Amino acid sequence: MEKKYKRAKWLSGEALQIAVKRREAKSKGEKERYKHLNAEFQRIAGRDKKAFLSDQCKEIGENNRMGKTRALFKKMRDTKGTFHAKMGSIKDRNGMDLTEAEAIKKRWQEYTEELYKKDLHDPDNHDGVITDLEPDILECEFKWALGSITTNKASGGDGIPVELFQILKDDAVKVLHSICQQIWKTQQWPQDWKRSVFIPIPKKGNAKECSNYHTIALISHANEVILKILQARLQQYMNCELPYVQAGFRKGRGTRDQIANIRWIIEKAREFQKNIYFCFIDYAKAFDCVDHNKLWKILKEMGIPDHLTCLLINLYAGNIYFCFIDYAKAFDCVDHNKLWKILKEMGIPDHLTCLLINLYAGNIYFCFIDYAKAFDCVDHNKLWKILKEMGIPDHLTCLLINLYAGQEATVRTGHGTTDWFQIGKGVHQGYILSPCLFNLYAEYIMRNAGLEETQAGIKIAGRNINHLRYADDTTLMEESEEELKSLLMKVKVESEKVGLKLNIQKMNIMASGPIT
Repeated sequence: MEKKYKRAKWLSGEALQIAVKRREAKSKGEKERYKHLNAEFQRIAGRDKKAFLSDQCKEIGENNRMGKTRALFKKMRDTKGTFHAKMGSIKDRNGMDLTEAEAIKKRWQEYTEELYKKDLHDPDNHDGVITDLEPDILECEFKWALGSITTNKASGGDGIPVELFQILKDDAVKVLHSICQQIWKTQQWPQDWKRSVFIPIPKKGNAKECSNYHTIALISHANEVILKILQARLQQYMNCELPYVQAGFRKGRGTRDQIANIRWIIEKAREFQKNIYFCFIDYAKAFDCVDHNKLWKILKEMGIPDHLTCLLINLYAGNIYFCFIDYAKAFDCVDHNKLWKILKEMGIPDHLTCLLINLYAGNIYFCFIDYAKAFDCVDHNKLWKILKEMGIPDHLTCLLINLYAGQEATVRTGHGTTDWFQIGKGVHQGYILSPCLFNLYAEYIMRNAGLEETQAGIKIAGRNINHLRYADDTTLMEESEEELKSLLMKVKVESEKVGLKLNIQKMNIMASGPIT
């Protein structure tokens, strides 16, 4: 039987013919001929691969230009190959390697339980039921939610994909709509819908460390339908509360907008011979560290209706004037601070003065902030408080409280799944609602840090800008290094109050100055 050889997809017929001749030369022991054919094969194969990748990149670029996202990512996967996470041995909390299947499973359960462990010093203060309900779920609203859920995605613990409901059409709509309506009115969630399956996805760094993995949650697709409706109801309140600097998970906004903003700021700073300092903030396990009680409070403060909050609780249990001043032979002696004061006293518009200040100012500093396990550290009680303060309706908050109350999870590893364990904090990566809830959580931090009220920042066209955000990623910017440190300390203190810690290893400081 002829042996089959694995061939690269980019090899041309010419390269394959040379490969056959090379194989024959090797089997006959013709070393010189083999060496010559091998060099020829490598040259032609390299040419073929370059041409293949060039064609693939053109197709990827065209798909991106046309907005064909699915075709874009499919072509990228076909080009670079499918990623398969390797989960061999991992380290225990003491740094010792674990190789036995049961020991690895126990370590994953231990790590994940600790990550989502509730703060016992912050007791629950919610009964999980309210009577002032939001309007019922319309059938057309339910059909929209069902049809908008992405297909070809991994299902939750029940193993039922959304495609099944979409195929059944009216029969599925009638039954599921009735179930969702019951949950909406009672704010009580089926226990199976509170269960999540965590899939560890490796990040950069040592793959033996559990902390170097994203824990992505798989949930029931049936549950995703009502979560989609709940998200749409919350969106109207979120749009009123979130500032323009937050571009994360918002319609018509994205990462590219913030990249463009920073590039534009740097270009303008260089145009006016000015330095800028940036601080890039990263939270450690940002989503995972959200305190539920604090989240509910935030939703309340931001005006989210009590009904929606309760559902969540139960689920988690002008003109421009120019003034030209000319002092003969005295340009070098002008005191900038006195000049700005004189311009203000003479009624020069603030935005014009700011342009002049920027023209003569010094450095601009950037600080890129990253939270450690941001989503995983959200405190539930703090979250409910935030929802309350932000005006989220009590009904929606109650739905959230009951959704998060008594949640359970398991971790699926290469050696099987762990035992089920309780979830005490965090908004899971993989949940439809998590980005929305974390945006409100982060907004609460920035408000308390006083970033909107402070005069610190970059003055551009009459507007004061001191930070840009994309979900849990925050960039602080200042003209003074000391002012940047002050802003960073304010953000650090307010973040720690709600359970989020800055990820020092991933944070960066950047200074942008004039090109000399």
